[in-house]
Amino acid sequence: MNISKRFYPFVVFFVCGSVIIYTALRSTNIIIGPSIEIKYPINIYETETPVNVSGVVKRSSHFYINDREIYLTRLGEFSETLPLSLGFNIIKFQAVGKSGKRSRFLYKRIVLK
Repeated sequence: MNISKRFYPFVVFFVCGSVIIYTALRSTNIIIGPSIEIKYPINIYETETPVNVSGVVKRSSHFYINDREIYLTRLGEFSETLPLSLGFNIIKFQAVGKSGKRSRFLYKRIVLK
């Protein structure tokens, strides 16, 4: 393969630019860290039965509800039925990214009648 010397700078520029863009896109997940979106239940919720909690987790390798690991679908979705104690309950959510970076804790308050 014989490439003219005048094309070398363009080839080098293209290769270096591609490597820089690829690295920037891949490192974004490490820098931003995981996120949790709870779809159900709303923040303060009253119920007479166990509650089904559902939502989506992004950029996470591990996800926990009340310190118990929950498995996610390929799209990062989860749905889990939680037993509750009588009275006031707090549900704690935490996601851990591939780099070990942890999300903030999210809490939901639920009252079992």
